Amino acid sequence: MKVLFLITRGDELGGAQTHVKDVILGLINKYNIECYLACGTKGIFTDIMEENNINVIHIDSMKREICFGDIIALKKLNDIIKDINPDIISCHSSKAGVLGRLASLGTRTKKVFTAHGWAFTEGISPKKAAIYKKIELLLSYITDATINVSYYDKKLALKAGLKSQHYVIHNCIPDVHYEKNNGIANKTVLEFIMVARFCAQKDHETLLKAFSNIDKEKWRLTLIGGGDSKSIKELAKKLNIDNNINFVGQTKNVVDFLNHSDVFLLISNWEGFPISILEAMRSSLPIIATDVGGVSEAVKHGYNGFLINKGNVAELEETIIKIIESYSSLKILSQNSRKTYCERFKVDKMIDLYASIFDEVLK
Repeated sequence: MKVLFLITRGDELGGAQTHVKDVILGLINKYNIECYLACGTKGIFTDIMEENNINVIHIDSMKREICFGDIIALKKLNDIIKDINPDIISCHSSKAGVLGRLASLGTRTKKVFTAHGWAFTEGISPKKAAIYKKIELLLSYITDATINVSYYDKKLALKAGLKSQHYVIHNCIPDVHYEKNNGIANKTVLEFIMVARFCAQKDHETLLKAFSNIDKEKWRLTLIGGGDSKSIKELAKKLNIDNNINFVGQTKNVVDFLNHSDVFLLISNWEGFPISILEAMRSSLPIIATDVGGVSEAVKHGYNGFLINKGNVAELEETIIKIIESYSSLKILSQNSRKTYCERFKVDKMIDLYASIFDEVLK
């Protein structure tokens, strides 16, 4: 079997890129499937894939934004498909999903689209959501299989009337060595961490406003992620909490930061099924997250963390204070996070499901 994976951005290592990386490496190592990767941009993600000897093809005209270059990208992608002659094209992210499925029309290549959160999900403006929904509805007629990363997304797709066969494969990640912090109950300052790109999807503003009312002697916050962080840094200064916050930017060493943290946060406006939460659970971190998208399919309120309503500063502040003031509960939450990861989100499960769906599509 020969599979061409397609994703727009190769210059960041977000959830979709991590998902694609783990799927490709898993399919090669476990099933000996021949895999290729095509990306619109170069950077941290493509570097990692090339370090793992993956054949990476660069399509510089393929951008995230809608532009004239899409026509050029479509032609180049069609040429790549004809040259490689893959059995399947596996498209990831909305833009890659559009171009990949259109470029493979008229070829024998089967079209599989993985939706890492639909472009018409809650939190997207109604006007944009309506346009994206119509586009996806039309494309669904030429799609052989659609993979949703959460049951929330599958329900959303079916409600929108999208055709093709729909599957659910939760994001899963490989296990890594981690150092468990057994001294958390004796700490006077808790280390909080959020791993999220600085963009409209993530709600750093609500996060900072919640922390601004909490005793600064009791917490520190690490923020990891690419994107434009200027406005958030300015807000931190305005709220007089900038000395408590470490802006790291984008890094390959997320695991090291997680292993030296006590509590993980993901405060968002919308989500699919965030890998960052799985990475935190793998490192035995309790979770505080916004209850959007498929987040509740990983985080059980009161068991391995806490869910809050979107944009609710007071509720987030109250939850953080509760965690700070009840050290004893953190150990149980921490153990339950690790248990949830081990039982449900180890990478072999995801790889096996992908292989099974690819086999089904080719029958």
